[in-house]
Amino acid sequence: MSSRIVKFMKGNAIAMIALFIALGGTASAATLAVNSVGSKQLKKNAVTTAKIKNNAVTTPKIKDTAVTGAKIAAGAVANANIAAGAVTGDKVNVATLPKVPTAANADTVGGVSSAVFGTQVRYAGMDFKPINSTTGYAYDIWGATQWTSGPSAFDVHVSLPQGAKITKVTFYTHNYAAASSGNLILAHYTQIGSNGSLASVVGSTAVGWDSASTTVSPAEVVDNTTYVYVLIWQAPASTNSLGGAAIDYTLP
Repeated sequence: MSSRIVKFMKGNAIAMIALFIALGGTASAATLAVNSVGSKQLKKNAVTTAKIKNNAVTTPKIKDTAVTGAKIAAGAVANANIAAGAVTGDKVNVATLPKVPTAANADTVGGVSSAVFGTQVRYAGMDFKPINSTTGYAYDIWGATQWTSGPSAFDVHVSLPQGAKITKVTFYTHNYAAASSGNLILAHYTQIGSNGSLASVVGSTAVGWDSASTTVSPAEVVDNTTYVYVLIWQAPASTNSLGGAAIDYTLP
C-alpha cells in the first residue's frame, strides 16, 4: 500500500468511521422488528379500502352498535341479505305501515271478523209470527209453522251486517200434500211507512221437505240506518208448512 493511501486513511479515519455507522443505521431502519408498528405509528387515513384484504373484517372485529342506520346506504340491504325469520313482528312499527284503501274492510266489519258474521242467516219456521192477531196457526213436530185459518201472512224481522250485499233468498217448505206452499218475500221498510220488495220465491209443490231459491239482482246493499228488513210468508189456502228461510250475503 502506498504511503499516500495510508496517509489519506489516517487523515480521514474519523470520517470513515462515521460513514460506516450511518450506513449501518440505514440498514437497521429498513428492517422493522415484530410488533414494532402500532396505531400511533399509522398516519391518519393511511389504511384505505384498497389496503383491506377481502373478508379481512369479520363479525368479531366489529364493535357492538358500531354499524348504525346512518352507515348503511339506501338499498344496501336487500331481501337476499336478510335471514329467514330475522325481522319479527316486534321489530316492525305498525304505525308506519300504510292501509290498503280498497281492502280496509276485507276481513272485518266494524272490527269483527267474517268468521263471526258468516255468509248466511237462517230462520226456522216457528220464527215467523202472524201479522194479524186473528190468524190461526200451529207448529208441527219438526218446528215448521202451519197456517190454519184467518189472514194468511206471517213475517220475521231480519238482522244483517251493515254494508253487506244480499245475494240469495231460499224458502224451505214441508208439504203434507202436493199443493202450493205459498210464496216468500224479502222486503225493506222505512220508519215512515214506505216499503219495497227485494225478492220473491214461490214455494215448492212437492210432498215432504223441499226448497226453492232466487238470486237478488241487483244485490241489495244492507242499509240498517234507513231500512228495516223483513221476510214475509204468504201462506196458501191449505195446512202446508213453512220449514224456514235463509238469506245469503257477502261482506263489504
